[in-house]
Amino acid sequence: MASDSGELVDFPLKVSDSDPEELVLLLAPGERDIRFSVAVKWVADGESGSTVLDNDGRGYRVMGKPDLPTYARKDLY
Repeated sequence: MASDSGELVDFPLKVSDSDPEELVLLLAPGERDIRFSVAVKWVADGESGSTVLDNDGRGYRVMGKPDLPTYARKDLY
């Protein structure tokens, strides 16, 4: 994963109230129809748990179309 500065960030990702982080998922489905959810395992003040990001049980969907042009990430910014 790259930070805003372009540097790679290792997992596990550590965050705090004074140093929050944002995780961006860049998906390239190609010609596929992808449905997914995201599971996050966390530890806070010695307590552990997990959170599932699933769009209220509907999950997320990314669809690709084979005849659309594709661009490298560096060309988009």
